Amino acid sequence: MKTIICSHGFAVRADSMGMFTDIKAALPEYEFRMFDYYAITPNGDQTVRSLDDQAAILQQQIDDTAEGDITLLCHSQGSTVAGLIDLSRVSRVILLAPPVAISRASLINRMRHRKGAKLNPHGMSIVPRTDGTTMYIPVEYMDSIEAHDRLTLYQTMATKVPTTIIRAMSDEVLGVTPLEQVKNATLIDIAADHNFTARARTKLIETLREVLL
Repeated sequence: MKTIICSHGFAVRADSMGMFTDIKAALPEYEFRMFDYYAITPNGDQTVRSLDDQAAILQQQIDDTAEGDITLLCHSQGSTVAGLIDLSRVSRVILLAPPVAISRASLINRMRHRKGAKLNPHGMSIVPRTDGTTMYIPVEYMDSIEAHDRLTLYQTMATKVPTTIIRAMSDEVLGVTPLEQVKNATLIDIAADHNFTARARTKLIETLREVLL
């Protein structure tokens, strides 16, 4: 069995705003596993878990997968989560627009202009979402995003398992990240925004096909 386990980024659901769904449709020969990292109430409100708690969820997904070829497909913060797990059963890792430098200050600044947001870098932040639901961000999450050096995580990953990094060169969220510093990884640059939308989505899927050959 060939399985792709999808690790999504911050403030999105299992399908990563439809990106993983599009990739799944284009790669029918793979079994896809998509799941949510956050605690979600029946009305759709989300409570963000710490990165270590997210890593435990990802590890369980791997442990529950049947023997065979396992690819981790990680977008944005999902790449950091993948750096915190046991990769011994993983055949390859693909990182899409992985972040390098994120802090509670930078995260608070990104959300500062959301109407009705109550932001507390050292407590519970409450952020209204555009779909009418609410995202709760506890201090445990804020602490966790500053607990790990991401380039070190990616470097450790690349020494253990074949790793491909696909960098979005028009990334409006992260800018151009210094991922060329990760040795032993294959770095592919795509003219894309952070979520690989529009024409970049087609290019991303073409690139993934080549990587997975």
